[in-house]
Amino acid sequence: MKFLFVLEHFDPYLGGAEKLFKQVAKLLVSAGHEVNVVTTQFQAGLPVLETIDGVQIRRVRCYNRFLFTIFSLPVLLQTARQADVIHTTTYNAALPSWIVAKIWRKPSVITYHEHWGDLWFQLPFLATWQRWLFFLFEQMISRLSFDNYIAVSEATKRSLIAVGIRGDKVYRIYNGVNYDRFQRVEADKTPYFSAIYYGRLGVSKGLDILIPAWGDFTRQHLAEQMVLRLVIPRYPAGLLAIVASLIKDHCLPGSVLLLHELPSEQLFTMVKSSHTVVIPSYSEGFCFVAAEAVALDMPIISSGRGALPEVVSGRHLHLPALTIPAMITALEQAHRNEWSYMPQRSFPLSDTGEQYLQFYDNLFTGQQFSL
Repeated sequence: MKFLFVLEHFDPYLGGAEKLFKQVAKLLVSAGHEVNVVTTQFQAGLPVLETIDGVQIRRVRCYNRFLFTIFSLPVLLQTARQADVIHTTTYNAALPSWIVAKIWRKPSVITYHEHWGDLWFQLPFLATWQRWLFFLFEQMISRLSFDNYIAVSEATKRSLIAVGIRGDKVYRIYNGVNYDRFQRVEADKTPYFSAIYYGRLGVSKGLDILIPAWGDFTRQHLAEQMVLRLVIPRYPAGLLAIVASLIKDHCLPGSVLLLHELPSEQLFTMVKSSHTVVIPSYSEGFCFVAAEAVALDMPIISSGRGALPEVVSGRHLHLPALTIPAMITALEQAHRNEWSYMPQRSFPLSDTGEQYLQFYDNLFTGQQFSL
């Protein structure tokens, strides 16, 4: 079979959606299928055409993912004609994918990571016009009629059904984690209390809560050395500048270590050497960071929003409210090593792969998928 993935970002972009589709594409290739990816050339220097692990990648010449909605159409009109199924994801790739699927009468699938709805009006760093634009754009996407919907968590599945998408068209397939890569990660804890946040930069990630809270927390412990490690990409540049400004305004010199694009082995060693992983997100559709932290047996401070209660396990703290005082309280509990506990949960990549392959097989045979 010939699969066309239409994605606003793909490898080497850092993010949960990118990890998911990289995994799925490789699984399909290993099963003997042909996989094409159309995505953005989000960085200068990335090749327009490239093949990685058998996956054929075509990058549209636009650095802005919003322009991808328009500029991808000529490429997709040509590429989609040969595809057996078109699979896309939210947000900016959804509309052009839906258009070409209708034109060529191809089966269409969309993976939803999250549906934010009114949350757009609560997020930081956005102007009023941006909130309304993103909210209306998301509403428009939710009204496009795709043949099938995949939700990456029960929380996302519930949110899709709540906005009127038929429940029999929505399938929950959790994202998968390759646990082999964590077996050899060992590191001594830092002699000082250290917390780590890592992942992509986004307005929903809660850094507007974490950074001021860390500043207040460390001022209450002036006699101790404490470090917050922020491992984030350099893009989007505007958000990186905001983060740097928050650190300057709220945190003591030397109490925050800002790092970028670490190799996986170095990153996970740094995670393991920390005392807690902090995930202060306003919402998460799945959260690879949470699953990875559990795999590393790391205690987690979590906002408890979205799918985080499904993914976070082991030693953890869920914030009762996503506020600076609640975060300070959680950091104090972590400092005292006071945690809640639940049995660790895992999301093996093999299970995810089998479920995707079963989903695609049933898509072409007309059988009902059970998840």
